[in-house]
Amino acid sequence: MMNKKRQMILFDEDIYQSIQDDIVEHKMRCRGDIVADVCNKFRYGQKKKWHLTTLTEAASSELENDVKKDYKKLQLGDNNVNKRVLIARDTGQFFPSEFNKKAAST
Repeated sequence: MMNKKRQMILFDEDIYQSIQDDIVEHKMRCRGDIVADVCNKFRYGQKKKWHLTTLTEAASSELENDVKKDYKKLQLGDNNVNKRVLIARDTGQFFPSEFNKKAAST
């Protein structure tokens, strides 16, 4: 069984009314249950946000690595890569900063 602590909390009138509405809507016994539910949802949201951020960073890193490899091949004269780079440029996809510098100087 979970340890529970007693705490006095002061709410604004609108928050208090929202909690009362939630008690009726979710058929909970007391305000403490609603506050605990809100806290648990917040924790879950934070974890979900962290996972989404981690996945986004990993995908961005992989994309950057792939584009850098294609850019190196482009510098070496690979024709298939040249076509992909031109398509990517036209669609506004990410490019390494070296490409942008060289493109601006030509």
